[in-house]
Amino acid sequence: MIWLVYEDRRRHALEAKIQPPTAPILNLPSKDADVIDRILKSAPSHFIPFCLRLFAFMQDHGTDVLQYAPVPFHPLPIEQQQPILRALRDPAQKLYMEYVCRWQDAMLAQQKVPTEPETKMRSKQRKELWKVLFDLRAVMFFKQRVHATSVA
Repeated sequence: MIWLVYEDRRRHALEAKIQPPTAPILNLPSKDADVIDRILKSAPSHFIPFCLRLFAFMQDHGTDVLQYAPVPFHPLPIEQQQPILRALRDPAQKLYMEYVCRWQDAMLAQQKVPTEPETKMRSKQRKELWKVLFDLRAVMFFKQRVHATSVA
């Protein structure tokens, strides 16, 4: 964690063209430092704050809390991406999947659920779309694709 924070501060200093901080003296193997550097190159901006909060939580409650942490997410497998990509090509299915996502968001926020859209889809098709979007990775994959097409 110390090295992670150091690398973040060093990177910000270099971007601001100021003197970088002195590296902490750790017995960190160079391969571990390389892994941290690779992670930081591709990590989103919220990664460091997330790590700091997690570390603070562990300091307050002990490392045993990690046994209750979720298993890290792996990318959505290609075979699970295909139904989403096919549905995106059909306006009715895309509309229904957007509804499912809005419904899920409303339920998580304890808000009023949206009205189900009128479609000519069969009940079986609607159920299949619910199944596809059961996995959070599938929901994020869908939302990213919809956002990408709306921005383009």
